[in-house]
Amino acid sequence: MYRSVGLHGEPIAVTGFLLVPRGAAPRGGWPVISWGHGATGVGPVCAPSRHANLYPSSDQYAETDMIEHLVQDGYAVVGTDYPGLGFPDRVENSPRRMSRSGP
Repeated sequence: MYRSVGLHGEPIAVTGFLLVPRGAAPRGGWPVISWGHGATGVGPVCAPSRHANLYPSSDQYAETDMIEHLVQDGYAVVGTDYPGLGFPDRVENSPRRMSRSGP
């Protein structure tokens, strides 16, 4: 979990994940790659960090294979669940949804 900034400048908590290679970090630390997932759903259980393979369904293995290879090749991989995903009893609150007017 990390601190971020909401749509109106307020501090918000966001969940995510960090994967690092096994063993000691090289001098200067691991090179870091930030991964942004595609649409996974709108509920808390849709957050990639809540699943061992980073996706709620097993049909997304191409991306998880890529991430696994990056970690095996010596990169740290960090990913956000995006605001609103990953928290129990909370629904998605993406900027697109919150910026709509009307019902």
